[in-house]
Amino acid sequence: MVNVKVMLNLIKDEPEDAYIPIVKPELVALLKEVKMLRYKNSKLGSQKAKLKRDRKRENK
Repeated sequence: MVNVKVMLNLIKDEPEDAYIPIVKPELVALLKEVKMLRYKNSKLGSQKAKLKRDRKRENK
């Protein structure tokens, strides 16, 4: 699994000539999108678990 925070910090700390200038913004954008999707996935998972617990309580 890629640690997005570490990758973003590594890219930010690199000198500008280390990456092709066009690739660096695209890579940062992709990493931020991965971070957002992981957050969204986690949030949906917790909502699903809550609904499952609620249904279990209703059936008792």
